[in-house]
Amino acid sequence: MSTAERYRKLFESCPLPVFIFDRGALALREANDAAVKAYGIDRSVLFRTTIIDLGFPRDLADLPAGVNVVRRAGAAGAAPTVEVRCRDLEEEGGLARLVIANDQVADPSRAEFYRLAEMGLRSVLNNAPIVLAFIDGDGRFEFVEGRILREVGIDPQMLTGRSSIDLFAATPMFDPDGRPTTTVQLFERLRAGERVVMLAQLGDRWIETRYETVAASDGRVGRIVSVSLDVTDRRNAEAALAAGEERFHALVENSSDAIKTADARGVITYASASTTRVLGYGSGELVGMSVFELVHPDDLDQLRSTFANCLSKPGVPITSEVRYRHQDGSYVDLEAVRINRLDDPNLHCIVTNYRDISAAKQLRLEHERFFAMSYDLLAITGTDGRFRRVNPSFGRVLGYSTEELLSKSFLDFVHPDDVQSTLEETDKLAVGATALAFRNRYRTKGGDHRWLSWAAVPEPSTGLVYSVGRDVTDVMLLEQQLAHSQKMDAIGRLAGGIAHDFNNMLSVIVGVSEAAIGELRREDPLRADFEDIFAAGTRAATLTRQLLAFSKRQMLQPKVVDVNGLIRETERVLGRMLGEDVELHLALADEVADVKIDAGQFDQVLVNLVVNARDAMPDGGRLTIETSNVVLDDEYARLHVGVRSGSYVMIAVSDTGVGMDAATKARIFEPFFTTKCDGRGTGLGLATVFGIVHQSGGHIWVYSEPAHGTCFKVYVPVTAELRGGPPSAESGKATGGHERILVVEDETMVRLFVKRVLEHAGYEVLEAANGGEALRLVESQPNPPVDLLLTDVIMPRMSGRQLADRLRAMLPTLRVLYMSGYTENAIIRHGVLDDGIAYMQKPVTASSLLPKVRELLSG
Repeated sequence: MSTAERYRKLFESCPLPVFIFDRGALALREANDAAVKAYGIDRSVLFRTTIIDLGFPRDLADLPAGVNVVRRAGAAGAAPTVEVRCRDLEEEGGLARLVIANDQVADPSRAEFYRLAEMGLRSVLNNAPIVLAFIDGDGRFEFVEGRILREVGIDPQMLTGRSSIDLFAATPMFDPDGRPTTTVQLFERLRAGERVVMLAQLGDRWIETRYETVAASDGRVGRIVSVSLDVTDRRNAEAALAAGEERFHALVENSSDAIKTADARGVITYASASTTRVLGYGSGELVGMSVFELVHPDDLDQLRSTFANCLSKPGVPITSEVRYRHQDGSYVDLEAVRINRLDDPNLHCIVTNYRDISAAKQLRLEHERFFAMSYDLLAITGTDGRFRRVNPSFGRVLGYSTEELLSKSFLDFVHPDDVQSTLEETDKLAVGATALAFRNRYRTKGGDHRWLSWAAVPEPSTGLVYSVGRDVTDVMLLEQQLAHSQKMDAIGRLAGGIAHDFNNMLSVIVGVSEAAIGELRREDPLRADFEDIFAAGTRAATLTRQLLAFSKRQMLQPKVVDVNGLIRETERVLGRMLGEDVELHLALADEVADVKIDAGQFDQVLVNLVVNARDAMPDGGRLTIETSNVVLDDEYARLHVGVRSGSYVMIAVSDTGVGMDAATKARIFEPFFTTKCDGRGTGLGLATVFGIVHQSGGHIWVYSEPAHGTCFKVYVPVTAELRGGPPSAESGKATGGHERILVVEDETMVRLFVKRVLEHAGYEVLEAANGGEALRLVESQPNPPVDLLLTDVIMPRMSGRQLADRLRAMLPTLRVLYMSGYTENAIIRHGVLDDGIAYMQKPVTASSLLPKVRELLSG
């Protein structure tokens, strides 16, 4: 039940006559049933009946509020005096007065009536949200009743006779302005004759109490009448309303949008505080101005059209973009949303929200600029697979126009082999997944395909997919090159390790067979067997040298050379190798820069490439050897794994042969890979070329297509060093001697073979299996302990280099000869022999060992 309904029930249920009349016209506005019965009021003419018609004096409208006694002229038998309780009301029709009339107060014969009236009053008070109390001048309760007290746990009957001042001293009380007060202060005001309204808090209830005083005959306060109402709902509603109004005010005044109202002519009637932030004007400065005064001249016609559209469509939001003049004279890009509320009696205006979109517009322009300039491919696609939007990079990478792309599904451009994987990826996007680094091939307008790497994000609310693609064709080429390089390096390490161990065995096989041949007579049947063993060992040694060359672990002795000169020196030999059906053509550039390479190894590179070209032209053809100075720039180096930018000499060997497909090109440098018939090749020729070129700091690339020939391009870095003199003559024939030689080798068979060769040549030989044993042996010998140290380079615990350094600390004149089948060691850097180092490549033979030993001892 609402508060108004409760008041109406109380009004109708009161046993005393109650009526409300207009204080100006004195006409009745309302009357309860008791008043109708007591004064014979006809409800049908209620509003034409005045208080004078009821016998009340005219001054009833001017009596002070409270309890008064008036004389009434009325029908026979009616009481001449009436006690009236008056209270003023403010209503929509103007100021009114409520009157409760009691003409029975002096009639003792009506005691029973009063008892029944009190019972009825208590009944009403127990069922209505109201408390009625009569309090004497000392503040004690004479009468108190009301349901509110019972609901907060107070028995009204227990209050009779007790001091209200003491009982409610701790109850928080406030006047209508919110100022706190005490019961003592309250009664001081009541004793002064004030009418007081107070708010008190009982538990979670807010009680509003109106106090009025009735003066005694001696002028003192005779009785205080209080009427209390539960205003919790009203107070909560007021608080909610106030909070809502405060929130609305805060939203409007603190909104990032500027909010303005205008009349039908466009004259501004209100501007929010945020207008200052957006346009620089104070909110009061804009009131009275026309919206058309502020608009940019170029946007004036558009604003007039938008405003007219808004007037014609009440309640419909109209959005537009317009430039408004800022207080500083500049113009601000605004998004305006107008709505016509002229028909709303509470507003009667056009409300406009203005949002500053200058930054957003700038961002949009930047987005468009980046979209247009992005090197990556940017695309927006729909659920049907069709492009909604693409950036210009699509045309740059794929060659299609924007119109051609937008007219088809993206699947129309995907390589057939990649369609299934692409569909699987789009299925994931359809359920909200994100695609990262997904790769597929797109067909270009020229007919070839480019590899694209995609990152794609779906937007479920719109069903669109936003994608960024990058052309990774060159990257994938580099990845393939890197994988191939790593594979070749791994094969090289394996081949080098095998060659190293095999060289130790070949040293014994070749050396022993060579020695046996020298000891046996020509007619001895065993001599032929040893010659076969020697020949086979020699061929095996050649294979190990090729493996070491491929693995970039052979020993090089580079010198500064003229490439053109080396090619011309071998021209006649190359011509004989090619035969009469292949034409050799030299296209050597003038003044080719010098390079630092091992001339002997370069001859091997050239020979292997020419032999490979000859085999590719079984029916004859043309072979061209070309040289030139080239510069490989950073872009070339970026696209070719292992290449450093700089100046190079390029040597190209081109043929007009059968060419190669991609699968063959991918494997041509692998050892033992060959396309030749059985018995026509070992598969080590190009592997040897690969190793020599890379060990020399260069690079080799092959270009070939089936039926279009092949071109090998070798790039060797240019050197700034000057050419040296002619190489020294080789030592003469092998001779012996009498000096003492220390042989250190961890392989027993090799060590014993070397010892036997040296002793046979007349040398005194000491042997040791490792460095520690060698040191102890030297320390035990008389001076001079040894003349020459012959040591393997790679040994456990102590290397040959470390052993030599320690022995030279004791024997400064000691000569050292290193031997090894492996070049990744302490005396060789990247396959190049350190200056001043004497070195022998395994396998060791008597014919190679003895001249080298004699050379060192005689030097």
